[in-house]
Amino acid sequence: MLAAYYVTRAAKAWAPVDHDVARVNHFYEQFYRMVGRSSGQQFEPAWVAQLETQYNDVHRQLVGKPDKTEFVATMVALHSALFGIGAAQAQESAVLRVAANNTVDGITNGWSTDVEGDWAKLEQELRDCYRSIQRALHDPAPVSPS
Repeated sequence: MLAAYYVTRAAKAWAPVDHDVARVNHFYEQFYRMVGRSSGQQFEPAWVAQLETQYNDVHRQLVGKPDKTEFVATMVALHSALFGIGAAQAQESAVLRVAANNTVDGITNGWSTDVEGDWAKLEQELRDCYRSIQRALHDPAPVSPS
């Protein structure tokens, strides 16, 4: 419940367009400290918190715009830092996560012509995203010989 509290406080602090970035990062950092302790994942909570805030900001800027290059790059950085995988390994999950954001944006902004179908599509995009990460964690990229 405490982790949910921190992530909710971060989201609430971020919601105003003129949000206090340090406050948002503080709550995300507290959330990620708890995630790190309970998951065993090795990452820097302060850095991941900053990337999470950047993800929120880039998403907000690019809603409804066709070019999501910056959004994908942000998700690559977030997934790489959070899951300890290389950028190439995080590319697929990042593309899928951005696709999921696009789908939910369509639903929440009233652009969807098939809300029920889009909820199912969103669920599949998220499953595929996190399966991609799972594959990367279990099949690390080969290390090139020196």
